[in-house]
Amino acid sequence: MTSGLPIELLRALSRRVLLLDRGTLEAILAAAELRRLQVPGGGAARASSGYYVVEGVAVIPMIGVFLKRGTGLDWLDSLFGIISTEDLGATIRTALEDPAVNSLLFQIDSGGGEARGVFDLADLIYAARGQKPMLAVADEWAFSAAYLIASAADQVVMPRTGGVGSIGVYATRLDVTALDQAMGVRVEVVTFGDRKADGNPHVPVSDAELADLQAEVDRLGNLFVDTVARNRGLTRQSVLDTEARAYGADDAMNLGLVDDVGTFSDAVMELATMPADAGGQRRTAAMAEDQAGAATPATTNVVDFAAEKARLEAAGREAGRLEERQRVETITDQCVAARHPEMIVKFVGDTAATPATVARELAALRASEDEQTTILGMRTPGATAAQAASLSPEAVYARRRQDVERAMRARAGGGL
Repeated sequence: MTSGLPIELLRALSRRVLLLDRGTLEAILAAAELRRLQVPGGGAARASSGYYVVEGVAVIPMIGVFLKRGTGLDWLDSLFGIISTEDLGATIRTALEDPAVNSLLFQIDSGGGEARGVFDLADLIYAARGQKPMLAVADEWAFSAAYLIASAADQVVMPRTGGVGSIGVYATRLDVTALDQAMGVRVEVVTFGDRKADGNPHVPVSDAELADLQAEVDRLGNLFVDTVARNRGLTRQSVLDTEARAYGADDAMNLGLVDDVGTFSDAVMELATMPADAGGQRRTAAMAEDQAGAATPATTNVVDFAAEKARLEAAGREAGRLEERQRVETITDQCVAARHPEMIVKFVGDTAATPATVARELAALRASEDEQTTILGMRTPGATAAQAASLSPEAVYARRRQDVERAMRARAGGGL
């Protein structure tokens, strides 16, 4: 069965129990190789760095189930949807030190994962605030452990159809002793230590075991709530009040779980236009206390993306005003130089008019005026359009006829 299979797959499968026939296994190999080649940024480069760069933005995919450790093979983890938090930590550190990277974008689409490793990863991201802008986008889901990691970034964005939240912890304890009995199966578990068999499905669950399991769930749940409250600048009680529910965009915005509604592409564009030094800015969160008197940090070293966006928009408006002022001044000078100040209002009022188009129109007007000043083959330099009209053949003929009529009237009055 194993002959002819790649050695790297054999190493991976030696640590995993799988139910696969040979045909399915070979199909997985082919699909995995195709997927490796289709990863943005190129297979080897993508596998070695864990991210690809777009306009200075390091896009770090977090798609699948979070586990502390993967298989050790990037393509196999990608195939089975495994996200290694240890590998992600190394990826984030590399991106932070990469001079080609100005900002980091966490592309998250995950329902969560195991508790091991995710809190350390969230703390790593939180501690890195201020070095480079970091944005997490739920593309489309960021639930449970995935939201814990997203909340550690400077900003969290989600699309209208996405979901975030599920800030809670659960554990299961399987007890198949009744099934064993019904099937006539007898399982003897031999232990050293009264609680050594806790968790074994063939041993009846005890009240003491359930109490210990509940205590561990409570410990991790409280750590989850406290970490999210710290990351998002929320009160502990407000996070507890979510009761581990999942939220859509509108509710998540109202609760402060996300900062904006947008797509993955929107997030890339926002980070790509962010100044390189934006990571050094600080965002001040409101100081809040829960009923027990515990307070979340008042100030965190993160980027205020909304303020930065408003600053860029204001700068754009100011640049637009300066550009308009220069346009008006240039057009005014052009009209005065062409001896047509009456055209200033027309050109300035036309927002589509530029100094180039005004220059062409004034030149055409001047050419028309020069043509009108040429009367019967004679040119009258410097004549205005009105003067040129007075020298037209029709006007000359009319004046001459008026002169003849005046002369005839004068003779009649004199008795001739």
